Amino acid sequence: MPCYLHQCQNCNHEWEDTYSVSQDPPKVCPTCLLEGFVKRLISDGISGRMVMSTSEFKASLKEEKKKIKKQFDKDEKFKANLMGESNYHNMTSEQQRIDKTYGKEIKKIDKKLNGD
Repeated sequence: MPCYLHQCQNCNHEWEDTYSVSQDPPKVCPTCLLEGFVKRLISDGISGRMVMSTSEFKASLKEEKKKIKKQFDKDEKFKANLMGESNYHNMTSEQQRIDKTYGKEIKKIDKKLNGD
């Protein structure tokens, strides 16, 4: 069974607890006996130091995802690195083929949609 590190946000007491993955984490601090202030900590993976709770980690991932998406939409080199050079080349080649084949029709439709 895995061992988890927990911290009480009320009294800052830290302790390890071993329980099944399917079992709920503790809700009551063994020191101050208050319920609702316990959070399970996540290791940074290098020093073994615990740096954030699960909810903080999830929020951090959401923010990182937003940053990556924003950079992906703005930076062609970044996009090529993430997609892989051959995938990026295939995508841009296909887009150029579509533009060459249907470019005039697309412009006409755009004009009609924009009321020009």
